[in-house]
Amino acid sequence: MRRQVSLYLPEPARATIDAVRQRVDPIQYGLIPAHITLCRDDDVTDWAVVERRLAELGRVAVTLEFGPTRAFDGGGLLLPVITATMEFDDLRARLLAGAGQLPRPLAPHITLRHPRNVARLTTPIDHDDAGFSYPAPIHFTQASLIEQADGDPWRVIAVYPG
Repeated sequence: MRRQVSLYLPEPARATIDAVRQRVDPIQYGLIPAHITLCRDDDVTDWAVVERRLAELGRVAVTLEFGPTRAFDGGGLLLPVITATMEFDDLRARLLAGAGQLPRPLAPHITLRHPRNVARLTTPIDHDDAGFSYPAPIHFTQASLIEQADGDPWRVIAVYPG
């Protein structure tokens, strides 16, 4: 069982970016919608604490802008954040570290093609997908606690604020 806290992309950004994800990595597209990972399993020592902190969130307010696609790790493709990440970093710290502490840094991004799927994919990345960018800032107002069992699609446990 795997868990994480993610910022799912709101519409219309989700539909636009998921259309690219479906073309370049239908495997990952079938497992999880377009998102930014906020907290991974290896970040968390006590999920009960993170869930309590999520429940205490008055609001989620993270705005990010993304640059053109970037290749990574031998065949992966992502949309990197090109603006300051203070809101993202602050939310991550509030969930993971507690007062006066900082978790390890995490560069927010949207994965379009996951490197672990490359060997199983038959469709090459075309020029349009390799040069894709999303032209507007994306505003996130909710965080989702999600989990995955045995490689199945991720499922949402709870959305905060609810």
